Amino acid sequence: MARPKKIAGAPDTRELILDAACEEFAVTGVSARLEDIAARCGIRSASLMYYFPSKQELMDTLYERVTNLLIVRSQEAFRLAEGNYAAAIRSVAQAIRKVEEEQFGTANVMLHGLLSEYSHDVLKQHMQKLLEIITGLAMSAGANSYHSRETVHAVISHIFMGELTRVALGGKAERYWGNEDAVMPLIEEFFKLKPERGN
Repeated sequence: MARPKKIAGAPDTRELILDAACEEFAVTGVSARLEDIAARCGIRSASLMYYFPSKQELMDTLYERVTNLLIVRSQEAFRLAEGNYAAAIRSVAQAIRKVEEEQFGTANVMLHGLLSEYSHDVLKQHMQKLLEIITGLAMSAGANSYHSRETVHAVISHIFMGELTRVALGGKAERYWGNEDAVMPLIEEFFKLKPERGN
């Protein structure tokens, strides 16, 4: 298959496809058709197939992109906290939330992938890596003073998956969670953080 023509100054087609796939999977789930993803980013299906020969390859690349972004943001937040335990834990939690604000559909893509019958080792490996890195950051920040690594990992996994579900549900989440945001109070209680001044 011939390489699609590149227009000088145009956004990278591969990234456009990944953005469109994220949005389409968020709306339709993993049953989204490649034709619809191509149409969403304004290219022909053949052009999409040049970059991603199969739907599974597209999904795997998208999972990798999302988890890598979450890892980078978590590590940046931890670094900026400069050894302050409470600030590090809060910053990592807020950084993860911000990714969904910036890239619509991120939570849906991850949740659909995890719940799908097509979910396989690639997504599981990415999720395990992400949760292990966040656990390591929490332990480095000082969580080991209060809890074992296994407990911290389990709690982070529960909070992360609960938050992933809440964000993926969007406005529907209020039916189950209500209007209150309980994630930060849960994090503060478990990690024994002192309330921030002014709260």
